Amino acid sequence: MNCCTQCFQADKVISFIQKAGVVGECDFCGAEDVQTMTAADLGGYFSPLIDLYEEADDRKYHEGESLADLLSVWKVFSDKLPIDKQNAILDEIRFGPIDPKEMSISRRSHERWQFKFAYWEEEIWEKFSEYIKHQRRFILGDKASFYFSEPLTWLPEILSACEMTVDTDLIFFRARRGCSEKKSVWRDPYSSCEMSPPPGDLTRNGGRANPPGISYFYVAEEAETAIAEIRPFVGGLVSVCSIKAMKPLKVADITRIHEIKSPFGQTDLEAQVQRNALLNILNRELARPVNPDDSEIEYVPTQYLAEAILDLGYDGIRYRSAVRIDGTNFVFFNPKDLDIDSKTWLVEVKSIDVKYDRV
Repeated sequence: MNCCTQCFQADKVISFIQKAGVVGECDFCGAEDVQTMTAADLGGYFSPLIDLYEEADDRKYHEGESLADLLSVWKVFSDKLPIDKQNAILDEIRFGPIDPKEMSISRRSHERWQFKFAYWEEEIWEKFSEYIKHQRRFILGDKASFYFSEPLTWLPEILSACEMTVDTDLIFFRARRGCSEKKSVWRDPYSSCEMSPPPGDLTRNGGRANPPGISYFYVAEEAETAIAEIRPFVGGLVSVCSIKAMKPLKVADITRIHEIKSPFGQTDLEAQVQRNALLNILNRELARPVNPDDSEIEYVPTQYLAEAILDLGYDGIRYRSAVRIDGTNFVFFNPKDLDIDSKTWLVEVKSIDVKYDRV
């Protein structure tokens, strides 16, 4: 059966049909005198995209959508084409020509589908975490049977797509609970010296990025984010300072996930999707709050990856905040690269917005 250029909105699919198709009538949308092509002939063009999805397995997934519904994020089909016709085109792409009498019959594309990597992030992170925490701590080697086997082999390509330069005019913020204990009529904020990151000998437990005994500089791009990150209480006093880089710094910006503009014509679509997933993992794990009750080894996975990024010549990492929507944080590997403004200020927390999900 023939589909046509009006069945789609993806420019590359339309262009492909225009070049390789013939003028005729569309069996799916009914358009006449348009460039058409047998839907089955699009199989090779669509297979890398369809291979990102799989039929939902009740043992793994609790919900699913039709294949056409899932592909809507890629803006493949025309919004004017009914979803059943979209799935019918996908059926012919996958299985070959369809008898016109079967157009109304539910075929496999109409059934429950799931993005193949829906739980890939969780599974790969769990494998990596368990391996580096309980089997190999400092050198992974070539025996690890997953994508994280040697970060220095895959990180350069991933990070090159999200590299940024922090100039000396960009202002960051840092916050600390409380104020100076100096006896004064007026309450004073902590001084700039007191707003510095703790020295290495006081970082016994480490953090999400810094290993124990090594000091990194955690800052926020917004003052509100810096305050939210320290989890203050209502009525509490918080000292805040502004910070600038003393020289241009090269940063891995893992908030800028490389956007795949079109799934068609890509040399390795699956690898690009996995690269984006890897960035999501690291961003999410860095953003999670540090729990003082956690064992030190809980942060080894993110510390290891941060060390690998440092080894590749980056000065820091930019990542999203987990406590403030649209908030952004930075962690810099060398605190001496930043300068704290001598003027600090004190704020009083007036309210806290709490949101939660029941689990």
